[in-house]
Amino acid sequence: MAKRTLNVDLLLGAIIVLIFIGFSHIKPFFFEGIENYVYESALRFSPGEKQGVSQVVLINIDDKSLTRLGSWPWPRHLIGEMIDILKAGGVKLIGLNIPLFDKQANLGLDVLRSFHEKFKAYPFGDKDPTMAAWMQEHLKQMEKDLDSDRRLVESVLRSGNVVLPASVELGSSPDGTERGGDARLSKESLTSAQLSESLRRRVSAKRVSIPFPELAQNALGMGHDRLALENRMAGRSHLMFVNYKGFLLPSFPLRLAIAYEDLQPNKVTVVENQIRLKGRSIAINKGELLVRFRNNQAPFPQYPFVDILRARQAQPILKGKIALIGLNALESRRRISPAPSNVSEGVMIANILENIISATFITRPPFMFHFEILSIFLLGGIASLFFPRMGGLSKTALAGGLIILPLLTGIA
Repeated sequence: MAKRTLNVDLLLGAIIVLIFIGFSHIKPFFFEGIENYVYESALRFSPGEKQGVSQVVLINIDDKSLTRLGSWPWPRHLIGEMIDILKAGGVKLIGLNIPLFDKQANLGLDVLRSFHEKFKAYPFGDKDPTMAAWMQEHLKQMEKDLDSDRRLVESVLRSGNVVLPASVELGSSPDGTERGGDARLSKESLTSAQLSESLRRRVSAKRVSIPFPELAQNALGMGHDRLALENRMAGRSHLMFVNYKGFLLPSFPLRLAIAYEDLQPNKVTVVENQIRLKGRSIAINKGELLVRFRNNQAPFPQYPFVDILRARQAQPILKGKIALIGLNALESRRRISPAPSNVSEGVMIANILENIISATFITRPPFMFHFEILSIFLLGGIASLFFPRMGGLSKTALAGGLIILPLLTGIA
């Protein structure tokens, strides 16, 4: 009778093991919630590595800035003025995390240009050439002053250190790049070495939207704006590159890190489980980086956009740093979960960027998947052998431990 009971326990143990292996592939929603909670708690209470002074500073277009400078979107010359201020203050790199895919509608400029054309066609110059020349000169100057997009482009060109985001739509069949941007994107492509076809398909993008042509051509670089490949991994992992028409387009944080190291994208090599950047390796898992968050004792420095703009100078702490400019107002704020405390998008990008440049990312060994499967088999076998010999309370404690352990190894 005891032998039959033991056989039944072994059979039940085998079934449970197979169920857990299936869960590891299917990722049911109730396990996902538990795993997210365990991940967030581990990050919050983990002492982590010693963190020095951050190389990343956030400049927020926040509620205070919107109250004093007006509702969003602002005239883009204000962004240009901020770029000029930061460049003059010695900022090494500027990440402009703002959607600038189209030129800004400007009715006043359109009306002025229409009047200018009519004025040139009117035979006024024949009667008073001096007055006509004076009018032409001032009309041209007024057009320049009203053209916010042109002023932004000029600031980007002068600074030579601005990186912009490109919007991507994931999918396996490329539809095309808006405004013929393939030539511009080719300059951003990473170098591929021994990259499997399955990984290329996994990170494929079917459409890429880049900033309007004049801005895109004068920016230092561009990177895709997709934070995670799958929504369930948002806040935990980061998609480091996408495959578009054979180009390996780096992410916005990775492109900033490449520029911070004074490299060109083609000097960065992507292999199956790592990215080689200036003599060191960045561990990735299926194209994604596992993100480690900066602890609350050493947060990223943050400044309201309006404070720097009104002061007309950057704080000394910004010298030599990477400045991230982005929306962080209450209505427009995008929160990333399950990152600790649902961090803002700007803080999420800052953490990813710091992980890359300071090598503080979480490393998941390539053998971890096989180790997890083996561990489940071993734990299932041990449980099947010991359960018949244990009391009710001991069984409950062991069962709880066996449920939690796979979750912990899954985020290790």
